[in-house]
Amino acid sequence: MKSKMFLFFTIVLTSLSVFSQSNLVSASEFQKSVGKWKGTLIYLDYKTSKPYEMPADLEVIQSNELNQFKFNNFYPNETSANSSHTIAITDDGKKLNDELVKSNKKLSDGSLEIITEILGKDGNDNASALIRHTYLIGAKTFEIKKEVQFTGTKIWLLRHTYKYSKV
Repeated sequence: MKSKMFLFFTIVLTSLSVFSQSNLVSASEFQKSVGKWKGTLIYLDYKTSKPYEMPADLEVIQSNELNQFKFNNFYPNETSANSSHTIAITDDGKKLNDELVKSNKKLSDGSLEIITEILGKDGNDNASALIRHTYLIGAKTFEIKKEVQFTGTKIWLLRHTYKYSKV
C-alpha cells in the first residue's frame, strides 16, 4: 500500500512540475518587469578577462502594442552609454524578439525564470556563438543574464549580468 501511495504522489509531483514549465511566454507574465529598477551591471571585459561592475538603472514600459516592452537603460556614471531597446513577444509566445524561448518556469520563491537562445556573434572578434539570455523576474528583483557559447566549444561564458531592485 505504501509503495502505491508513493508512486501516486511521485506521479502527481512530476505532473505539477511539467505543467509549471513551458517553452512559451506571454505579455501578462512579462508585465511583472514593468516599472523603475535600480541596480548594477557586471560584465566580463574581454580585453582583461576580468569582471567590471558599474551602477545601472532600468525603466521598463509596456507599449501600446501589448506584446512589446521598452527597456530604457541608464548608467549614472556613464551617461553616454544610456540606451533603449524594445523586447517584443511573438503572438504565439515562442520568441522574445528573434530569440527562441527555451524555458519559462515559476520558481519556488514565486519569481519567473525565462530562458531564450539565439545563434549570433559575440566578443572582440565578433565570433559565432550561441547566445543565451536568462530573465529572473520577481516582485522586488529583476535580473538579466547573458551567456555565450562560442562555436566549437562546450563552455558557457557569463558575458554580463544586470541585477536590479524595484524602486
